[in-house]
Amino acid sequence: MGLVLLVLVLFVWQQPFVPVEYITRDPAAIATHPVYYGALSNLGILLWAASATACLLGGLVVQTLSNRWETVGFFAGFGALSTILCLDDLFMLHEEIFPNKLGIPEEVLFILYAVLLLYLLLRFRKILLKTQPALLGLSLLLFALSICSDLLPVLANLPDNNIYALEDGSKFIAIFVWFSYFLWAAVEKITLIANGIVLASTSAVDPKTT
Repeated sequence: MGLVLLVLVLFVWQQPFVPVEYITRDPAAIATHPVYYGALSNLGILLWAASATACLLGGLVVQTLSNRWETVGFFAGFGALSTILCLDDLFMLHEEIFPNKLGIPEEVLFILYAVLLLYLLLRFRKILLKTQPALLGLSLLLFALSICSDLLPVLANLPDNNIYALEDGSKFIAIFVWFSYFLWAAVEKITLIANGIVLASTSAVDPKTT
């Protein structure tokens, strides 16, 4: 991993396309705009990263303690999705890179994300239904509200501030609820497995030695 990072830094240093500072420095310092620009978006990216970390760490611990591959797959799948959505928001993939640089409409990405999400929901529905499904449902509802706020004609005449507050505010809350759900799920699954291990160890102890 260290070698990969070293190669990445060397590539950034030697690449001829843009000044190195445009890649390494903070955007606010480069653009000389106030540091609060994009604050809510940046916090959302941190929550995406935290969600991915909770999932991937939860899956790793579950695999180490119990080899429950269904649960490991659940965390790995949603961790991967969280990582993809994190990168999307971080690098504006569906807003800028794909439509303007690669010529792929953002609707294509939305469909791919929706298909992946639907697959994960169906594939791991048994686990989802046992782990605070209302919380995940609330997150998905808020995501739908954020996406549809651009499409609903009734909102077209609202002031820009109100539209941005509805679209970006509901998205931020949705990401926070998403993070809360997967953090809860990881803690719950790990706790259940750990308690089972302790109980099994206790019951296996010879009463004559206690």
